[in-house]
Amino acid sequence: MTVDTTLRLKYHEKQKVLAGNTKDWDLVILCKVLMYSSLLFVAHGSVDYIKLTKLLKLRDGLICHAGNPELSDIEFSQAWQDACDALVHFGVGREEIVNITTGNYCSTVSQTKATHLSANQNCYKNNEISFISFFMK
Repeated sequence: MTVDTTLRLKYHEKQKVLAGNTKDWDLVILCKVLMYSSLLFVAHGSVDYIKLTKLLKLRDGLICHAGNPELSDIEFSQAWQDACDALVHFGVGREEIVNITTGNYCSTVSQTKATHLSANQNCYKNNEISFISFFMK
């Protein structure tokens, strides 16, 4: 089996994997490697697998490939809770999530990331919460 068929990678994803720098990977590449690797990082059907699948569905269905960019308050609350639960499952601290929801995220990340977030999301100005920083580089 090759890297593309085993991991179900698209061309640009395969190039990033073969380059060997995991810092360049996005959520999709990380999930595919964990879920489909022959090294069995995550067993199909396990809690880890289900959480990764949930994150990918949130990323794809609500952000990257959404037919409608609007979410009701109920839809947002459920999606936010699902994302937070999955991220906490994989080691993101609840304090980090609280910092995002209270607008203190910029003080907890490196200056480079803070500058990036400031330019792209205004560091959650006015406590507006965005999934974007979790799912996109």
